[in-house]
Amino acid sequence: MNERDRTRYLYFASVSRLAFAWLMASLIFGMLMPFMPRLYLAFRDAFIHALAVGFIAHIITAYAPILMPGLLSRRMPYRGLSITPAYLISVGNI
Repeated sequence: MNERDRTRYLYFASVSRLAFAWLMASLIFGMLMPFMPRLYLAFRDAFIHALAVGFIAHIITAYAPILMPGLLSRRMPYRGLSITPAYLISVGNI
């Protein structure tokens, strides 16, 4: 692979791994909701945040550098791709 493709692949792979980790966490919280009646609201909120903020935000973060340049008729940047925003979303969600 050339440098541009390798950088794009590594960025997309790492952010999508974080996204699917949040998806797994939301599924676990969703399955625990019926079994914990006292903590139902806490697990419901954790489920919603893990799915909406964790999974969906990371998927948008992973796909945006790939989709937006094509929509704007520009080349995709690859030198400025940073995983830091994905980590900040995760830390903020935790």
